[in-house]
Amino acid sequence: MTKQLIVNLPVASLEASRAFFGGLGFEFDPDFSDENGTSMLVNGDAFVLLLARPFFAGFSPGGVADPAGGAETICTCRACRGRCPSWS
Repeated sequence: MTKQLIVNLPVASLEASRAFFGGLGFEFDPDFSDENGTSMLVNGDAFVLLLARPFFAGFSPGGVADPAGGAETICTCRACRGRCPSWS
């Protein structure tokens, strides 16, 4: 069974976040990147989805936390029989 970890983070600016993490050496998957978010590759089975705050809010019925007063993330643990469909 293949296991994957996917962490979803709301960001104020996709461009600035991409530049910051790209500067640290992370790569991004163009197949899972658009104006709403980008998939940052951590390793073969771990990804961070950097999502524009309005898009992230669509997955969070309680709204998006104010980063000045708290933190919020959505973590996904995925297990597939055999190999999980590629995210990288």
